[in-house]
Amino acid sequence: MTKRLAIFGTSLVLVFCLLLGISSCSMKIYAQNLMEGYKASPRPTEALKEDTKAAMLDAYAALAEGTLCTPEGGLVSPLSVVAALTMAVIGAEGDTLAQMEAALGCSRDELLSFFSSYIASLEGDALKLAFSVWLNETALAVNDRFLQTNADYLGADVYAAPFDSRTLEDINRWVKQNTDHMIDKILDSLDAQTVMCLINALAFDAEWETKYEKSQIEVGGFTDIGGNWSETTVMHSTEGLYLDTDDAVGFIKYYEGRDYAFVALLPKEEGADALYDLVRGLDGASLSSLLSSAENRTVRATMPAFERDSTFQLNQVLAQMGMTDAFDPSLANFSGMGTAGGNLYLSDVLHKTYIEVSATGTRAAAVTAITVKCTSLAPSDDTVSVVLDRPFFYMIVDTSTGMPLFMGTLTSAN
Repeated sequence: MTKRLAIFGTSLVLVFCLLLGISSCSMKIYAQNLMEGYKASPRPTEALKEDTKAAMLDAYAALAEGTLCTPEGGLVSPLSVVAALTMAVIGAEGDTLAQMEAALGCSRDELLSFFSSYIASLEGDALKLAFSVWLNETALAVNDRFLQTNADYLGADVYAAPFDSRTLEDINRWVKQNTDHMIDKILDSLDAQTVMCLINALAFDAEWETKYEKSQIEVGGFTDIGGNWSETTVMHSTEGLYLDTDDAVGFIKYYEGRDYAFVALLPKEEGADALYDLVRGLDGASLSSLLSSAENRTVRATMPAFERDSTFQLNQVLAQMGMTDAFDPSLANFSGMGTAGGNLYLSDVLHKTYIEVSATGTRAAAVTAITVKCTSLAPSDDTVSVVLDRPFFYMIVDTSTGMPLFMGTLTSAN
């Protein structure tokens, strides 16, 4: 493995993609997979510690606050972002590593342990995780330990190819394939400074436990963040779990198998400020207790069918979380990735997401791209109603861990 993975060159780009909805269809990838036939070292699976979970959820809440408090609303996959950054954390050292660990709330070992265990625990086809490393075969003297750690803990494949137009097509083809064609691409170009792409894909596709019948679907309305009403398709159902917090009411709707759930929260007050305050008030403690605080009550729930996509540039959000050195050409320390003609640093972090909520279930996808460059070179008396006919907050949650896969705000019908 050491001989095959000695790649020489000048600079680095990391691309992380976490997506939902992988299909069984395949698309031809022309780059050679250097890990084909490689057997990853077995890693013990461990339950997620409560303090680790709370710290990660704090990071999830910070990512939501930094992206969702806008008139346009949006969707973010904190799991995608953290998983992508974990690939970079493997190669970080010194103050850069310390800042990334503090921002993500966990040490490198804890992050690797969590994702290794989480990947091993996945069953069925609703949620899938995939990781790959793309190497510019003429650009970087890569650290074999960096590659092997990605392979052992995350199951990452490694592709070596010249970073030309054909490799760009391969990378975007991989993204499209691992998002069930929901996201077409993550990169528009590969410049001369690009030497590596780290891609992580998270795919989710699940049907409701109880699907909506035709009689439960009708034309309704939605009042957007600016107070404008518009016509849209709405879906009615009866749910059994009611949420009532200081600032919002909501419900939980299970997907088939109850491994995952859709969680909706409607601010008690109307207006943009109430929605933004709800998102800003989220932290690890409130997210952790949300599912356990659900009451067994009959809920007459109404929500719109919707389809959305979002694109975020996360540099500023991550810097505000304390991850500053990673973006500084002179201070960043990613020496654990390898050596080049100058210093490696994160130049851009892009996050793309997609979601479709329909009568049958939910499909969603997310891509996080991190570029690293090199310097120099039935109703009863207890029934309640929750009508999502104005801006609301929602999540898709893994019920076994309580970790959100996606967090979003819907601020308009169209």
